[in-house]
Amino acid sequence: MAEKHKFLRHSRKIVIFAAVFIVLLISGIYAAYYSSPRPQRGPRSATISSPLEFAIETDKTEYLQGENVSIQLTLTNIGDEIVSLGWPWQYMGVRKPSNITFAYYVVLSNGTLAYNWSENRIRLNSILYYTLRPGDNLVGVFIWDQPVRAQEGDFRLVPAERGVYSARGYTNEFTLTAGGKTIIMALETPTLSLAII
Repeated sequence: MAEKHKFLRHSRKIVIFAAVFIVLLISGIYAAYYSSPRPQRGPRSATISSPLEFAIETDKTEYLQGENVSIQLTLTNIGDEIVSLGWPWQYMGVRKPSNITFAYYVVLSNGTLAYNWSENRIRLNSILYYTLRPGDNLVGVFIWDQPVRAQEGDFRLVPAERGVYSARGYTNEFTLTAGGKTIIMALETPTLSLAII
């Protein structure tokens, strides 16, 4: 019987030691992860129309001629209430999410429209609803492979020349319902500059 009690006391010590070791190990991993440098993100620009923030972000500021430009548009509920968003139509997309409710355009340094993602896209006339809790967001990621209009008023596309360009994101008109009130709105991000070198 004494042997059994000795074994149980020894087993409890091992279990306690193992539990303390696991807690310390997890704490160390957690601390190392959150104290390590995060991957660098590119420039970001946002507009706020409470309770929403609409942001545009690229992966960097300079691109080689012909290099893909990753443009991310994010619509975030920054308020403290659940909001409902409704679009009467959306663009048909080829990537996830397949129903795209925002788009972007690129302008030359002189302000001339160089490229609009939504031109020649199929519009689906079907109502699309999203509900966003505080902190939730909708994200659209686009790849601009640097086509631009051959000249103003011309819809033919040619490769972009070296230079400074500006990109802006925009939403289609939608309804926002929050706190029992519904309004119709559309958002546009501030300009984000990028260079093709």
